[in-house]
Amino acid sequence: MKTYQLMTREVITVRADTRLDEVARLLEAHRIRSVPVINDDRQVIGLVRGLDIVIHSGDAAAAGMTAADVMKRGVTCVREEEEISDVAWLVARRGLGMLPVLREGRLVGVISRSDLVRLYAAAG
Repeated sequence: MKTYQLMTREVITVRADTRLDEVARLLEAHRIRSVPVINDDRQVIGLVRGLDIVIHSGDAAAAGMTAADVMKRGVTCVREEEEISDVAWLVARRGLGMLPVLREGRLVGVISRSDLVRLYAAAG
């Protein structure tokens, strides 16, 4: 099975200049744990996790912070043609919760640990 067959195509994303409180609202509203940060060409430039928001919630400057201020850079991504078994290995090996999925360097979906668990539960 290929990644594109399992990935979520409708991805909640933010821009680097999205305020951190807005990122927090999106995570809560959509019940997700992280969100890719993209540029105008839909290239992934970072990832903001709920944990990143919690870490900075006590900062005096948190009210003015943006996704760019807290995002993880150098995000591990996978191609849509990757084998699911390889993606599962990567998720397990690196302890990742979600991976952006790319086509020609642009975001086209995400695959999460939950997607992989559902797949294996259905196969069992």
